Amino acid sequence: APTPPQITVANSVNALAQAVDGAVTAAIAARDAGKVDQADVTAIESFAAVIATTGKQVDAELRSADDWATQRTKILVMVSNASLGTLKAHISPGAQVLVSSLVALVNQILTAVGGPTI
Repeated sequence: APTPPQITVANSVNALAQAVDGAVTAAIAARDAGKVDQADVTAIESFAAVIATTGKQVDAELRSADDWATQRTKILVMVSNASLGTLKAHISPGAQVLVSSLVALVNQILTAVGGPTI
């Protein structure tokens, strides 16, 4: 049987919580190794911080008494309002790999709620 969308969203939110720290740590290590500059690290930290906050909001909505149709709509608005696509655009092409796991997880959430991906 296919995984229910609520479960996909919950799993993605849990994975995001883990992946956020990893992305920031990787960005700092890449900067220290001379692979990316401080502007990228700052952009990645901003992207990760907004994702972490949005993930908490999505998690809270999943735990609410709202039915899935309502949750789906609210989650789509939360993720859309986070402007993650705009934040992602501030990360240089060379540093995008550092946030690729975060982008993939956000896109899993967006796909599960029927939204456009970033």
